Amino acid sequence: MLREVGMSNNAGSLALDVAPFPKELTCLQVCEFFSSNPDTLTVAVVDGERPIGLVDRDTFLLLFSKQFGHALFDKKPIAQAMDPCPLIVDKAIRIELVGALILNEKPSALLKGFIITEDERYFGVGTALGLLRHSVKRGRERENEIETARRDAVLANETKTQFLANMSHELRTPLNAIIGFSEIMCGELFGPMENEYYKGYAKDIYSSGEQLLGLVNDMLDVAQIESGQMKLREQHCDMHELINICFTQLGSKIQGSGVALIDRTPSALPEVYADDRKLRQILLNLLSNAIKFTPQGGMVSVHARITQKGELRIMVMDTGIGIEQKDISRVLQTFGQVENGYQRKFDGVGLGLPLTKSLVELHGGKLWIKSAVGKGTVVCFTLPPQRISSPAMLAAARA
Repeated sequence: MLREVGMSNNAGSLALDVAPFPKELTCLQVCEFFSSNPDTLTVAVVDGERPIGLVDRDTFLLLFSKQFGHALFDKKPIAQAMDPCPLIVDKAIRIELVGALILNEKPSALLKGFIITEDERYFGVGTALGLLRHSVKRGRERENEIETARRDAVLANETKTQFLANMSHELRTPLNAIIGFSEIMCGELFGPMENEYYKGYAKDIYSSGEQLLGLVNDMLDVAQIESGQMKLREQHCDMHELINICFTQLGSKIQGSGVALIDRTPSALPEVYADDRKLRQILLNLLSNAIKFTPQGGMVSVHARITQKGELRIMVMDTGIGIEQKDISRVLQTFGQVENGYQRKFDGVGLGLPLTKSLVELHGGKLWIKSAVGKGTVVCFTLPPQRISSPAMLAAARA
């Protein structure tokens, strides 16, 4: 049986509680021991408490069974029939290292076993069977650890999602009041403001409230998507109309930025069957992001085409600062932001692109990014063929 040593990953845990043979024990006595203990495969030989060799059952009995074996070995001490150079390991060594030592230095130990010591004194013997048992046990423990970690991660994600949803709902009510009252003040509905500073402050309150409400809405969308509660309100949508609406909404952001916003989509784009509000949100997020990271004198453009697979592919291109290849996967993760000095000048918490990707996938499409630092970025997303409404327009768009 294995010793209870309290070191589940050290060699000591492999030690079998088998009494060693003193070196003076005769081969006949050893033969009688193996005959009486058929499950014992390996026994160490000791000089006092110091291990000096190893007796492998099969090798010993084969040697002993040869013609005249008894006559030759009956009275000889076991020290003359043992393996004088066995693998010896300290009980504190890690089991992984024991396996490496066997493979690299003493492969025969897989068949014959090895000796385990404590402060160079005999502690027990180890076998390949013990190593196998340990491997199976560790495999099961690892499976349990992975399953526990998976459950904990799912629970943590559900808790985070619920928190985001609750927080978003709680924030929207006071934010709507702040935005509404500041809008009334900006419009001077109840009389003029005598001090121009107050009017400027009211405009700042209104714009800050709008920005914060947009962030809260994004967090609520993320929470709904992660919890599977977001539903699409699908209808037939004109892509040109959606792009025009987005360009109009971004007019104020473009003014004074020195960035050109260009629609390069073909005239014969098919209608799509989708959630028009979500599609508009996708386009606005991509265009706003492109404008934000494109310096003065740059250009942001929208392109579209039907692929050979029948998908509608929309591309938003910019001539901005670009993203390093190693950072692309990071910016597509929720709350993921690239850590560089230039980009840290811009606002945002890293929700725009991950949310956009989730909205595209909710429609059954895909989103990916191609970028080069200093040369610009292309964000592509597709809508699947089943969302293309008009076969005739689809053929025209392909042509």
